[in-house]
Amino acid sequence: MRKVKIWWIIGYGLFLSFLILNIRLVFSEDSQISRSYYISEYERATSNTERAYIEKDALIVPKEEIHITANAEALSQISVQPGQKILMDEEIAAYKTEEAAKERKKMEAERMAYERELITLEEIVAKLEVEEFLDEPTSNFDTEEIGDEFTFTIETQILKESPIEAIAIVESRIAEVQRNIDIIDEQMNELTVSNVLSSPVDGMIGDVIEENGSVTFILYPNDKNLLTYLSEKEWQQINENQNVELDPLLVGENIGQAGGAEELELAAEGEKELLGVVVEKQNIPAIKSIWYKEMEKVVKLPQPTAYELRIDLDEQIINKPIASLTKAKIIIDEALNAHRLKKEWVHTDNTSNSSIGEFVYILDEEGKINLSPVHLEFHDHGTTVFTSSIEDGTVILNDKERKLYSRSFFPFPTEWPDKELLTTFTWEDYFKYLFLY
Repeated sequence: MRKVKIWWIIGYGLFLSFLILNIRLVFSEDSQISRSYYISEYERATSNTERAYIEKDALIVPKEEIHITANAEALSQISVQPGQKILMDEEIAAYKTEEAAKERKKMEAERMAYERELITLEEIVAKLEVEEFLDEPTSNFDTEEIGDEFTFTIETQILKESPIEAIAIVESRIAEVQRNIDIIDEQMNELTVSNVLSSPVDGMIGDVIEENGSVTFILYPNDKNLLTYLSEKEWQQINENQNVELDPLLVGENIGQAGGAEELELAAEGEKELLGVVVEKQNIPAIKSIWYKEMEKVVKLPQPTAYELRIDLDEQIINKPIASLTKAKIIIDEALNAHRLKKEWVHTDNTSNSSIGEFVYILDEEGKINLSPVHLEFHDHGTTVFTSSIEDGTVILNDKERKLYSRSFFPFPTEWPDKELLTTFTWEDYFKYLFLY
């Protein structure tokens, strides 16, 4: 009886050892025995234009501000008030007859000052263009004709970045000075034929400021663009001329005036992409301008330092008033015909003799597990964007490592096939699936 028990124990031990050995042979990571994998998590490849963004709240502001100043005692009347719409050549103030000639002389002197500044700025540009080819730019500029803040901006730009950036700043100032000269020319022409001060643009009166014996008219042209404010980290990631995704309804039909089906139709049409471009990135901390203060009322701005960024677009903003908010998605990375997956799903081949690099697991046409090399483009919020030769519709598997060329099976469908799909199947199709596959 005891011998029988011993043989039973030996038999059980051998059987258990055999079972453990088989389990190890089949399920160990280095097993050479083919297996089938249950696929519980996967995605079908879809190629798109993939982008990474920095999303910001942006304030709609006038594209430019025009300041016109006159001697308060020389005016017989002020014809406008803040918020008033105005047309080009429309009267904003009238001069006393005896004061018109004096004002014209003042304008001539002001024009000459702008001319001198223009010459100085053009000389600075010429020197900066030489600086581009030097390893250690050390130019000294005669900046008596321009403001201290502007001089500081140029010198800081050369020290921190390069003369190329400084050239862009100076050329922007040149355009502003030339614009002021054109405005003065128009005002002088008006004074030649009449005693009025007229608007040089279509737009609105932003403000009328009376102080220190002068009256300053601030005019906002109809053209608008966008301002936003960056943190130092965001400033490092963004450059001028980068594209920005904007709300298409900024420039579409005035949806607010439509109703019902017409409104929905206009909204659908507004889904087309609207791109702006970064036209100016300030290199010094933002000053607390009127627009900074307006935005500060509704948005928490970067602290302790914020940098101003201006975004422009080709089309005219018609559906939002000045000082209203919109969304701006600044594109910092972009890849065409690319795929996006969870970062963990993209594997790296670390073997020394391999040239594959990064890859993903896919199912091939025979339903077997294979790998496909990919080219990494960028990472974005826990995902990886890559380009590859993977065709749309290909099944891409999750992050688990798998043995190549193994078969796979999927969960049983939880939904019934579409009726229209079923009606397209003929008896020949059913016969093939039943007996030939």
